[in-house]
Parts: sequence; C-alpha cells; structure tokens
Amino acid sequence: MRQVGRVPGIIGGVERPQATHFFRAEPTMAFPHGRLLAVRAGRLLVLATDGWVALGRYLPAAAAPLTREQAEQWCHTEEVATAWLDAVPDPTAV
Repeated sequence: MRQVGRVPGIIGGVERPQATHFFRAEPTMAFPHGRLLAVRAGRLLVLATDGWVALGRYLPAAAAPLTREQAEQWCHTEEVATAWLDAVPDPTAV
C-alpha cells in the first residue's frame, strides 16, 4: 500500500488546490473491471453504487493510475454516469 500525500506548493507553507487523481483497483470476480478509486486532498475514495465513499489514506499496491479519459471509459464500461468524476468530495471541506 502506498500512502497518499499532500502536494506542497511553490511558496513555503502554501499548498496549491488539490486535483483529483483516478486509479483502478485490480479486477476481482465481483468487479471484473476493477473499482474506480479517487484521491483528493490526500484521501482515498471508492465509487460505490450510491456515490463516493472514503477509504482512508492508502492506495492498494496494485492500483493502476488512470487519466481522466480512462476514468470516463471505465464509467462507460460499467454504465456509471461520468458526472461522478466531477463529484468527488473534498474530505477537508467542512
């Protein structure tokens, strides 16, 4: 497992806004195309049937990074609305 860290900014003590990075968990019998994972603000989330669910801070060792386009293709394959890609919650927001 890899820890998901924060990205430091150019100016000391100031951090740039966190982008969302997508990953695909390795395939299983229940999920032959893997699960869609997202990392935002140093937190790992998984796309469940009812939305994003926080998992913690560690990526599975076999998680493969995905581009936005690859994440969209995963959504099409799994018949999931691509709008979920823009709906990844910021776990640091209050």
